[in-house]
Order: sequence, then C-alpha cells, then structure tokens
Amino acid sequence: MAYLGEFRLNWRPVTAAAFGLGAGISLTSFVASLFVPALGQEFGWTGAQFALTSLGLVLAMVGVLIAGRLADTFGARRVATAGVILLPLCYAAFSRMGGNILEYYAIFGVVMFVGATTSATVYTRVVVARFSAARGLALAIAASGAPVVGAVLSPILTRIIADHGWRSGYLALAAVTALLGLLALVLLPSEGAGNVTSRAARTGTAKAYGLVLRSPAAWAILGGMFLCNLPSIVTGYQFKPMLVSLGIGSAEAAWLISLYAIGVIAGRFACGLALDRFPTHIVAALGMGLPGLGFALIALQPDGLWPFILAVGLMGLSQGAEQDIGAYLAAGWFPRDVYSTVFGLITAGIVAAGAAGGPILSLLLGVSPSFVPFLIGSAVSVLMGGTLFLLLSKRPSAV
Repeated sequence: MAYLGEFRLNWRPVTAAAFGLGAGISLTSFVASLFVPALGQEFGWTGAQFALTSLGLVLAMVGVLIAGRLADTFGARRVATAGVILLPLCYAAFSRMGGNILEYYAIFGVVMFVGATTSATVYTRVVVARFSAARGLALAIAASGAPVVGAVLSPILTRIIADHGWRSGYLALAAVTALLGLLALVLLPSEGAGNVTSRAARTGTAKAYGLVLRSPAAWAILGGMFLCNLPSIVTGYQFKPMLVSLGIGSAEAAWLISLYAIGVIAGRFACGLALDRFPTHIVAALGMGLPGLGFALIALQPDGLWPFILAVGLMGLSQGAEQDIGAYLAAGWFPRDVYSTVFGLITAGIVAAGAAGGPILSLLLGVSPSFVPFLIGSAVSVLMGGTLFLLLSKRPSAV
C-alpha cells in the first residue's frame, strides 16, 4: 500500500512531468524523421546532409548542462517555462524555411539548445524529490509522456504532411507542444525556497561536477550510456529513411515508428518496475543492451515485415529503459541537491554519443547509400556498452 500510496500523495508532479516531457525535446525522437522525406523531395537534400544535423547536438550538450545546474539552483518550473515558450516558436520557424539547408541546421541547433530546458533533466527533478519506494515506476510514468504523444501524433503528422505539406505539419507540431507545455506548467508544483534548491546553490558548480567526475561509478555510467547511444541517429532523424532504404514502404515505416514509440512506453514501465525490485546493474545491463540484438537483426536485411517489427520493438524497449536508468542512477548514486546537475552530465554524455554517431553515418553514406555497415557497428557498440553497467554491482549507501 505504501508503494501505491506515494502516487495518491504526489500525482501532480508525475502528471506535470509527463505532460512536460510529452511537449518537450524528447518528442523530436519520435516525429522528426517524418519530415525528412518531404524536405528531401522539395529541396533535394540528401541523407548525408541530414545526418550532419547531429552536429547540432553539441548545443544540446551545452544546453542540458546549463539547464541541469539551473534546475538545481532555481527549481524546475522557472527553467521549464523558457522551453515551453520558445520550443513551439522554433517548430513554427521550421515552417518558414527556404531551400538553404544552413537555415535548417541553424533552427535545429536552437531547438537542441532551448529544448534542454524541457528535458527529463529538468522535469524529473520534481519526481525523484517526492518518490522513494515507487521511484522507478514514477519515473516510468513521467517519461512515458513523449512516447505516448509520439505514438498518437506520428500517423497524424504523416497524414497532414501528405495532404497539406510539411509546413502545415510543423505548425501542427508547434500547436500541440504549446498546449501540452502549458498544461505541464499549470500542474507543476512549486519547489519553494529553503529546500534542496537553496542547498544546491550553496554547493557550487565546480564542487557539483567534481563530485560526479571523481566517482568510478560515474565513468561506468557515462561510458555505457555513450556506447549504447552511439547509433541513436538512426532511431531519430534517420529512422524512416533507414527503414525505407531497407525496402519498407512509407506507410509501413510510419507505423513502425509508432510501434517504436509504443515499445518505448512498454520499456519505461518494465524497467521502472524492475528498478524498484531488482539489482540496478542487472536491469541496466539488460535494458541498455537489447538494441544490439535489434540492430544486428535489421543489418541482416531480412525478408518480410515481422523481423523489422521484432527489431524495432527491441529498440523501443531499450530506449524506454534508458531514461529510467539514467534518472534512477543520478538519484540513487549521488546527493539529491545535485540531482539535475548529475543527470545533466549523464544526458550530455548521451547527446555526445548522438553527435559522434552522425558524422560517422554521414561518412558511411557518402561512400555507399547502404545503412548496413553502420547497423553492424551499432550492434557491436551497444552490446559493449551494456556490459559496462555490470560494474555497478555495489550500490552506494544512502545519499
């Protein structure tokens, strides 16, 4: 009863975080690739050019580090407000683009930087502060906001883009994110003065980062997250183009993306429940290693749709586990008053992997239009990264 009782007392922060993440930067993982075919057809932009958008993730790295530290110091509400206002405006700006891909790169970079204020680094802070026994499940519920919205919105945006053009699709995306973001701010509880945020301000930025970087566990976490997320470019902006290049039709690819989002939701809850009950290092190793099997299966270029359904499902399950695992480790391995700072550093490592994977994919696509070499390397990288979490066998004492 105490497990579920935490939800009766703290339903607002969980609901607010779910709405906020559903409207936040995490949503781009599920809908961004839907626009790529239409943009490529109208402007002649190639897959290699789109892959270079991952360089904009450098701005996301900087943004998430800043957002995490600001959230610890000033609270989640103040930081999230900036993103709720600015992110929909960025989506609207996409609808005004001409044919210069540098314009696309510039807007994408702003989205990555501004979007950090709407990330899990900010929103999950109010969740971990109020949940203990059911922390894993609470994080799973909050993190399900983006995949739920992505699963619903993906086929809708696909139809809008097909019937009314990609410009209308971006405007629809802006409207949805603005509405959900406002709902999040209404529900988000105030953290108040004199609590953990004031202690974070006294901790100091240098001390906060020094705390995590001196921890051996931190390097296992950062290394594992980096290797497991090196292929993230193909489950984001390049997801639909990759599926189409392997012989999947446009409509089927859109539904596979929805399946991926559903898999993320299932992975969130499965991992959240597991984290509340089983050793964290085992859950992390299994959860983060699953996509390696999916990438290997797709690299075989199997006939029929069912192998792709299985592979995409595995990728989604692991993607769902990732955010739960990162937040759980940040809350359980480090002091609470630097939670967002630490989680921001973990997230920056994840973003760095995406930024590194993009140029690799672009180089390979420049040599050959096939995604298979990158998929093979992805399988190896993810399986190696998953094993690093086994080093976290000893959980630290309460912090």
